[in-house]
Amino acid sequence: NFGAVLRWTDNNNWYKAYIDGHNLVLQAKVSGAYKTLSVTPFAATAGTAYSLRFSAIGTTLSAKVWAAGTAEPSTWTATTTDSGLTSGRSGVRMQVPGGVKVTYSSFQADIPGGSAPVATPTSTATATPTATATATATSTPTPIGTPTQLARDTFQRPNQSHWGTASDGQIWGGDATTSNAFSISANTGHVSNASTSYSAILGPSATNAEVFMNGSISNFANNNFGAILRWTDNNNWYKAYIDGKNLIFQKRVNGTFTTLKSVPFAAQAGTSYTIHFRTVGSTLYANVWASSSTEPSGWMATVTDTSLTAGYCGMRFLAQGATATVTSFLAQTA
Repeated sequence: NFGAVLRWTDNNNWYKAYIDGHNLVLQAKVSGAYKTLSVTPFAATAGTAYSLRFSAIGTTLSAKVWAAGTAEPSTWTATTTDSGLTSGRSGVRMQVPGGVKVTYSSFQADIPGGSAPVATPTSTATATPTATATATATSTPTPIGTPTQLARDTFQRPNQSHWGTASDGQIWGGDATTSNAFSISANTGHVSNASTSYSAILGPSATNAEVFMNGSISNFANNNFGAILRWTDNNNWYKAYIDGKNLIFQKRVNGTFTTLKSVPFAAQAGTSYTIHFRTVGSTLYANVWASSSTEPSGWMATVTDTSLTAGYCGMRFLAQGATATVTSFLAQTA
């Protein structure tokens, strides 16, 4: 990924707005701790130049991104609030694995209201495969230090039964590889007419991790869907899910279900929602919002529990007489 940083004081304290090919992400690192503040879908293509504008005014962070050479969007693509950092330097930051080069063609930093706005933004960047890992930029890049991706799927593949191989090359596990309720259709993951709850697991085991998923369900009548963390088998996991009326934390330990917390959240059938579920130590966090909007600035629900310490990331569905549809899934370290 690559993007812009604001309020940078050292490699452990900064705000970053970046694109990773699938999303525009607002991220903070404060005293060495990473936090994903906002994730907004944005499909970017390798080798294409993009312009990115990132603003920090008071506690409000705003960002927009667009293909270079086209008109800048009239509104911000993503906006969130955070009070962790109050001042610092401006720059760029990139994660450059082997075989990839990031190229910056221009860079400009302004004080809002302190200089004339640029009529046509020209800050562009491209990411293209090369034989060696190099990075060139108009300002000095800071070392890599973003959360490690554990798993990702955009479901962009031919129609098939089961979920098969994800876009990151890993194979879905749990029920997604065995149950006929799972399928790929029209570049989305489906779970249909399930007589019981099913789990879909992707990526390696982790201790502190978070999941972002975009999904919908055709009806909420005794149905639900959500993200799971620290899954070891179908009898042991944490889940953050929506059922049409609430955002709920649930655990299953040695086969016993326990509702840890429930907060009101009205969800509509057929509407896409983004669920952000995180576990760090004994604390569970969750947010949910309509995928067409931006993530809430604070956590909607938090709770503590010490029953499970590590496990796999994924999703879990109850879709009786209904179809749950997933358009994207991301798991990363927290």
